Amino acid sequence: MKKNLKYKFKILLFSLIAINALMIFLSLIKLYNIRKSVDELMTYNFESIIAINDMINYSEKQNIALLNYIATQNPSYKMDFYNMEDSFIDSYEFQISRAKETGEPEITKEIYNSYRIYLNSCDDIFSKETSEIVGVHLTDYYDKIQINYIKLKDHLKDLYDINKDALTIKMTHAQEEIRLSFNLLLFICLFTVVFSLIVSNRYLNKLLLPLSTLHKAIKSFKDGNFSFESQVYSEDEIGELYKEFKNMSDKIVEFKNSTLGQLVEEKNKSLSIVKSISNPLIVLDSNFKCILVNNSCENYFNIEEQNILGHHILNFIPNKDLYDFIYESKKERVQGKTKIMSFDEEKYVFNISISTIISMNSDLNGIIIYFQDITKIKKLDHVKFDFISTLSHELKTPLTSIMMGASMLEEDSIIKNKEESGKIIETLQEDSQKLLDMIDNLLRLTELENEQNYLNLEATDISEIINNSIRNFITIALSKNIKIVFEKDKNIPLLNIDREKFFWVVNNLLSNAIKYSLQYGDIIIKLKYRKKVVILTIKDFGIGISPESIPKIFDKFYRENELSNGTGLGLPLSKQIIELHSGTISCESKLGEGSIFEVNIPITGGNL
Repeated sequence: MKKNLKYKFKILLFSLIAINALMIFLSLIKLYNIRKSVDELMTYNFESIIAINDMINYSEKQNIALLNYIATQNPSYKMDFYNMEDSFIDSYEFQISRAKETGEPEITKEIYNSYRIYLNSCDDIFSKETSEIVGVHLTDYYDKIQINYIKLKDHLKDLYDINKDALTIKMTHAQEEIRLSFNLLLFICLFTVVFSLIVSNRYLNKLLLPLSTLHKAIKSFKDGNFSFESQVYSEDEIGELYKEFKNMSDKIVEFKNSTLGQLVEEKNKSLSIVKSISNPLIVLDSNFKCILVNNSCENYFNIEEQNILGHHILNFIPNKDLYDFIYESKKERVQGKTKIMSFDEEKYVFNISISTIISMNSDLNGIIIYFQDITKIKKLDHVKFDFISTLSHELKTPLTSIMMGASMLEEDSIIKNKEESGKIIETLQEDSQKLLDMIDNLLRLTELENEQNYLNLEATDISEIINNSIRNFITIALSKNIKIVFEKDKNIPLLNIDREKFFWVVNNLLSNAIKYSLQYGDIIIKLKYRKKVVILTIKDFGIGISPESIPKIFDKFYRENELSNGTGLGLPLSKQIIELHSGTISCESKLGEGSIFEVNIPITGGNL
């Protein structure tokens, strides 16, 4: 018999309902038993205790009425006595009807007998004439009547204790019954929940496993795997769907193995290759409407293929120059025509190549637009151009000065005395040193770029390096009335570093601080040791660095403006040397307030 999904879900639902109904039924039975136990307590023992208390009260009142009658011979006390008798008998009859406990019926009868004896002894007094009662003494009451009264009270107390003990036992039993019922109900609830989860999970797994298998097969279709080998044993709608899907899979595989299918597969492979090209690519029809864009094009231009298919190119790339270039290429029907264009406010620069698709009948079937991303190349060209211009200027100035100085030394008539000759020679030496320093920087850069970055590591006192650097620049600092302050912590450990390279880094940082400090300024150098890291900071109060330039100052050849001196190599070289020592260098600066350069070197030193 074929069972559909609706039938299976009904079975699961009704099974859960039946389990919950069983739990409710068992709970009701337990609640009924508890209610029954409580009712028994209320019906027998508790009501018996009330009746016994009533009999005790009535007998006490009768005894008091008797004593008052003996003392006063007032007839109203006699009337009260016999009125209490009826109430006592009513309570007794109520109690005898509920005498269920062991020994309770016997004691109840004893109470009745004792009560009758007590009444008879009292009747002897009430039957006498008033004149006769005067001669009765209380000692006679104590000798004849009180004995019967005490015996009655003892029987009532025994009956009270029997019911009280029975009530206590039954209450304990009821409490135990409630505790057991609670534990049982808790167990039933937990069992029901666990059982329901297990049944539901197993049944749903069995029910949905074919659907999961079918879902995986459909996902594999997306990856090009059209063979469907999984088996689904189900006679419901999912089984029918599986059969139809299997038939479709077989037909697709058959089609794929045919010639046309192979052509389609090759087309899909080509499409996948186009989609995976790293540079943007667009295919247009003869009316400039989009046929295809690859993934890279979607990312660069922030578009989605499904939203632009069939749309004119100006709708998704509104660039008039690009459209004019495409239009001219279509008109000329050239292959591989190129043009360099920038997009997104020159964020991207592309070398655009356009080819037309010409059919065998010389009809134009489409236009292929390939965007080669040359943004990095353009930026590198710009950096190289700036570097060459800067280097030419930096070389030309000292060379011109050297040539002029040499010419002046040749002309004896120009030089008046040895003092002027000495100044010219000193200038020639300074300019020669500038050229030498510039060449040294270029050699260092070449050395680091070629990965000849070995370090001559040795245990070094960094304080000594800083003091030597200060001595080198103290004359220049004093010429600008700049005060250099060096502060350091005690017990700075030795660092395993390359002394020469690190000395060059400190020189470069201190030179920059002096160069960009104002007259009468201060330069504060601090050396600290924190958490196995030596921290060097060099702070000046000079012109500072603009916020947009701070991230670029460690880039090669970067200069903040055209008026800045230098080749833009000092800080990049410093950073490379620091990083070779497994350290870091950073900068904080505010324009017009000065800069702070911080170098962190771990005590483990550089790369061994």
